[in-house]
Parts: sequence; structure tokens; C-alpha cells
Amino acid sequence: LKVSAVFPKPINSEDVLLYLSYLSLGKVPILTDTSLQQGDDETFQPFRKLSRSLLTNRPFTERLQQVLETLVEQSRATAGILFHMNAQDNSIDVVSMVGDGEIHEQALPGLIASPVRDVIVDRNVVWENHVTRGNWGRFKNLLDFLRFESCIGVPVEAALRCEHALFLFHPQAEAFSRYRIRDTVASASLISIALESSYLNQRAISLNSILLSGQLSAAFSHEVYNKVQVLDYQFKNLKIDFEKISSNSCQEVKEDQINQYDLSLNDAIETVNGLVETVTGFRRLIDTKEELTEISVNTIVQMAKREIQPLANKQEIDITLDLDEDLPGAYGSQFGLYRVLLNLMLN
Repeated sequence: LKVSAVFPKPINSEDVLLYLSYLSLGKVPILTDTSLQQGDDETFQPFRKLSRSLLTNRPFTERLQQVLETLVEQSRATAGILFHMNAQDNSIDVVSMVGDGEIHEQALPGLIASPVRDVIVDRNVVWENHVTRGNWGRFKNLLDFLRFESCIGVPVEAALRCEHALFLFHPQAEAFSRYRIRDTVASASLISIALESSYLNQRAISLNSILLSGQLSAAFSHEVYNKVQVLDYQFKNLKIDFEKISSNSCQEVKEDQINQYDLSLNDAIETVNGLVETVTGFRRLIDTKEELTEISVNTIVQMAKREIQPLANKQEIDITLDLDEDLPGAYGSQFGLYRVLLNLMLN
């Protein structure tokens, strides 16, 4: 007799069924590492397709949902959950969940003393197929959150830190073979990639805001310098004019001279008002907070044009607006739209 199949403990029923399907086709494979690889490829194919589909610019929540749905389907789990531990207070919450398990949110605070915390902090893998038989005490707080008998938990690392844990749950004992650990680790790697991409986008947005502020600051300083320099000349000229008036106090001042002095004074006042408006506009830009309100897109466009105009003047660029007066209002962040429009104009 020759050995045609060896199934390591714990025995995976799926491997046995796969082997029997070969026999039904008249094939009797010798299960070496090479012959097993085909089965692995077929089992792992959904994750390979998933990894390719994740190389898109879709939102993080959509990519995360797709990973969890694929993992739950392939593992036959009843629930898949991505947990997150807050770095400030160590509280644990649910980022996303797929499946039919009933969770009890009031038990979330207790997860700080549970395998969820252990997986994140110690970066260890949890694989338990009979919780109530031997490890009920360790899993008590997690059982208060969700009833299960089998579970797998793996850490999810991103940006050189670990703040997430990926868990699979099933109400029956012996529900997960050791091969499901491999699938869960692979899914955790895909989630890690999505997290890295999300962190990178957030960093890019932050740097873009800094760049935008720097460019506007440069334009602001240029415009203020120009106005102050003009004011210097205007006041020097006014001083000269009033000295002439003082020296000719006994003589009659002609009406055209008075008009000229009045015009010079009005020019100086206009320059001062322009300087105040420039400073006020920049202060408004810096102090604006993120608030969701009813906004007028046309008004925001005009505000952005006023802020960017000094930089455009410096570059000798004309900005012409063609606004639709019937454009409906919108609901959102006034400062967010303001920043987007400024960025577009700068580009």
C-alpha cells in the first residue's frame, strides 16, 4: 500500500472533500507539496483578485468593506469585525463589521481587558475553536460583546504602529481550520495597505494645506508691502503739501490746490482701507473653522478670487469670473470649499 494523502491535525474537512472530488474524477494524486499548491491557488484566488481590485482610488471604507465581505464568505464565518484601539485612552471601538452576529455596544468598554487588546498590543494571533470549554475567563468580555464559540484574531499594522485587530467569529465549535489563519492574515495585510494609503492621503492633504498657507502668506506679505510703500510716499507728499500751506498761511490758497490736496488725502485713505481689507481677509482665512452650513458657491468663488488676486497681480495674471446667478446653494464646509477653490486657482 502507498500513502496517497496525509491530513495534518486539526483535520480540515474541506481538504478531505477536495481530495474525494479528485477521486470521483478518477484521479489519485500523491499529495506532495507540489500537488497541494494547486488547491492553495484555487482557495487563495479570491484574495489575489481582491488585492488587484484594491489598487484603486476608492474610499477607504469601500475597500475595507470589500475585504471583510470576501474574508467572511471564504471562511464561512458568521461575522468579521475590524477593531480599533485609541492611542490616547486605549478605548476600543468597531471600525467596520460584516455578518449577522448581534453585538452589544454597551460591552465595548470591557474589550480593553480582552483578546482584542492582546492582539493589538502584543501583536499575537488568537485562534480558538472551543471558547466555552477551556478559555471562557479570558474571553468573557469579548463574549459579552458578541456570542461565539470559535474565533480568529490577527493584528493589523500600518504606519509603523498597530492600532487595529481583525477578528472572525462563528457560533459553532471547531469552525475554523488553521488554513483560515492564513486567509485572515492575508486579509489583514490588504487592510494594512488600505490604511497606509488612507494615512498617506491624509498626510498629503495636510501638507497641501501648509503649502497653500505658505503661498497665500507670500502673496499677503507682498501685497501688504506694496500698500505700505505707497502709503509712505503718499504721506510724504501730503506732508510737503501741508508745509506749503503753512508757509503761505497769509496768502490765499487757490481752489485747485485745495482740490489737489483733497484728492491726495482720499488716495491715502483708500490705500489704508485696502490694507485693512487685505489683513482682514487673511485673518478670516486663518480663523475660519470647519462647520457644515448652507453656503453660496458663487460667494465662495468671489471670496477665493479676492484672496488670490494679490498673487495673480504679482504674476501679472488676470482672473475673470463667469458665474451663473441661478446656481443653487449647497450644504457643506465653507472653509473646505474655499480651500479647494484656492488650490485650483493656485494651480
